Amino acid sequence: MKATEKLSDIYKAMYILTRASLVFVIPAFFLHQVTKEALSFGETITPA
Repeated sequence: MKATEKLSDIYKAMYILTRASLVFVIPAFFLHQVTKEALSFGETITPA
């Protein structure tokens, strides 16, 4: 019984961590993409 309880605790913790990381990773990735697009767009306007 104890082993299954521990497993479910680990599963819950991983689930919470995954949810939290998704909340942070997706906006960060989106921001990164937007920044990359903006930088490449800026380079086309003013070539270095």
